[in-house]
Amino acid sequence: MDDAVQAMIIAFSVIIFVIALSLALYVISQANKTSEYLSYYADSTKFYDNIDLQKDPGESDSEFNERKRKVFSRSARYVSAETIVPTLYRYNKENFCVKIYDNFRKFSSNF
Repeated sequence: MDDAVQAMIIAFSVIIFVIALSLALYVISQANKTSEYLSYYADSTKFYDNIDLQKDPGESDSEFNERKRKVFSRSARYVSAETIVPTLYRYNKENFCVKIYDNFRKFSSNF
């Protein structure tokens, strides 16, 4: 009878351990989902517009390139360090060029 009691105590302990482990994994999963949700809505770069031009029918390549140069020269943005860091994190996922100009040292670099 003593062995049966010990066996029931061990079985009960295993069940409690499995429940506790399941609950811990559930809480960690929910914390991960919540952090992803908050970081998505805190990211200001999701509201940026992607600019792309279509070539008009009958337009030559030189005319299209000139029109593209004029449009993109007006769409320059001046940003601070708070915007640069998320952009560099997204750099390897998207196909775009980042130019950093330093007004004090007159240094330009392309990443």
